[in-house]
Amino acid sequence: MLASVTGMRNGEIRALRFQNLGPDCLYVDSSWNRVDGTKLPKNNDTRTVEIPFPDLMTALIEIAKLNPWGVSPTSYVFWTEYRQDRPMPEYMFNRGFRKALKAIGFSKEEAETYTFHGWRHFYTSYMKGKLEKKLLKSQTGHRTDEMLDYYGDHETEEDKEIIRSVTKKTFGGILPERQNVLIFKKDPQAQEAG
Repeated sequence: MLASVTGMRNGEIRALRFQNLGPDCLYVDSSWNRVDGTKLPKNNDTRTVEIPFPDLMTALIEIAKLNPWGVSPTSYVFWTEYRQDRPMPEYMFNRGFRKALKAIGFSKEEAETYTFHGWRHFYTSYMKGKLEKKLLKSQTGHRTDEMLDYYGDHETEEDKEIIRSVTKKTFGGILPERQNVLIFKKDPQAQEAG
């Protein structure tokens, strides 16, 4: 849920510590990967990610409180029971994501084509056009408009509805909505297009 409503990178989510949980936001000041461990986020840009969902913030706090190594300002929100000094491994994010896809009807093969990183594209696609680029970049951590456009260049269901609505409004007088609009002549080859 967090990735879908913030577009945060996998490493940024994994690096979240209890001290990064604000009342209605997340303070993204680090990223985590297996090779480097904890480091600054991509582009070395820290940021505040707004979370207008109190239940999600409460859930993050509750997950953090379950940490078997104890709760402190530096304890991980997404912890692992194997090591205190590391967050949940990346493969667990993808495994959980694919398991959820299969639970809603995706085949194993279909589910394997999706990665956790896809949530970043999902968020950016749905938010693009609703927020000014400057504001959207402040949430996603993208530095350039070009990269924001790359992540947001996906057609959404909302896009399809807008296209349908505008097309109906524009051409509704030409082709009224009726069950049997097309009337075919006896000779189909004589039928004119248009």
